[in-house]
Amino acid sequence: MAGSVQADVEAQLELTVAPPSRALRTARGLLMALMVALMFSPPVSVALQVALLVTFLGSAELRSRFAGVCRQPMVIGLFAFYLMLAVAVPYSMAPLLDATLMLSGWRKLLLLPAAAAVFDDPGAKRRLALALVIASVVGALLSCVSLLMGVAFQSSEPVPGIVVRNHATQGIFFAIGAFSAAALAQFGAFARRDRILLGIAAALLVANIAFITFGRSGYVALVACAVALAWFALTRRGRTMRWLPVGMLVAVVALLSTAPQVQQRVSQAVAEVSAFSDQERVTEMGVRVYFWKNTLEMIGRRPWLGVGTDGFEHGYQQQVAGQTGLAGMGTSDPHNQFLKIAAEQGLIGLAVFLAFLGTVVFLQRPDPIYRVLALGVLLSWCATSMASSHFSTFSEGNFIFLWLGAMLSDPKSANRRGA
Repeated sequence: MAGSVQADVEAQLELTVAPPSRALRTARGLLMALMVALMFSPPVSVALQVALLVTFLGSAELRSRFAGVCRQPMVIGLFAFYLMLAVAVPYSMAPLLDATLMLSGWRKLLLLPAAAAVFDDPGAKRRLALALVIASVVGALLSCVSLLMGVAFQSSEPVPGIVVRNHATQGIFFAIGAFSAAALAQFGAFARRDRILLGIAAALLVANIAFITFGRSGYVALVACAVALAWFALTRRGRTMRWLPVGMLVAVVALLSTAPQVQQRVSQAVAEVSAFSDQERVTEMGVRVYFWKNTLEMIGRRPWLGVGTDGFEHGYQQQVAGQTGLAGMGTSDPHNQFLKIAAEQGLIGLAVFLAFLGTVVFLQRPDPIYRVLALGVLLSWCATSMASSHFSTFSEGNFIFLWLGAMLSDPKSANRRGA
């Protein structure tokens, strides 16, 4: 056991001493830039993905690293899920071209092994997490300026205070930024001044979520991250101030419970869900109840293999045929990631996806701080995806696979030459 620990330490020392190659630095920079671009611009994000692909194809070292991480359990589980997506293309209710394009859209899964291949040392992981914190803080400051000026900075959702792609994405990214800042401040190897700055960053982002950003997904993500951080602190041994994250969790819950905007948004959601059957107009949450009920019935008709990749809209249209009002309203998304997978790839596909999540949850790494950063984000995505599809939406979907790959990368699986 001691020998194994010593070997891990030596491996980390080897990674930190050897200078990274130009290709490795480029790939890390592109992934870091992509993570930030996902908050603001899909076209820039796509361009960065193309540049990343070219970088990997042009570097023997990066190709070797990519092949090395494919032995990791989480990558094997990911490829198994992608195989289910591919198998479900030929029998899809959607036209073959549409189903094939949807399969291509799931290329975001490749960000996990790509990030795992290059973020294989603690220094690179820390820089990525700090980049997210800095980008989130800049976004929060711009959000405050936008609100004070009464000017919308984002054309996709022209509302003062919203500077990221939309209010839901802004809330989620700011929650992850606050979580990363708080975790690094409490458990990272930083000087006292830097810890204070990280704490201020976390407080700024939490305040923005509570008083400016009105996305309910952000509230859920923030609480999920606070729970993960508190759990991590309580399960660690030999650490002083282990109750501080628990106090932070209590403070977050108290703030969200008393902030007027949060109360209004949560009360609105509860009222819409409770009275969904009495509503005659479309409401943000009320109509989702119909989506969930109809999707469950749809799954019951084809439980094992589903309606095929990208076949949800066609299958749902058949399911609601003859129904009137909101119950007969069509949709391409049930606003529940797990129901959508079960509807399209069947219960078998859902089981494969859950198995992939299981490999991530039970994966052990020598750096506990980065494991909790990964699991906190994963918990947030699972929680918010009960009323959304954040594993497959553009910004959130690309981010989660990039983040998990980077935070859970195993140095022993990658080619360490030139690292």
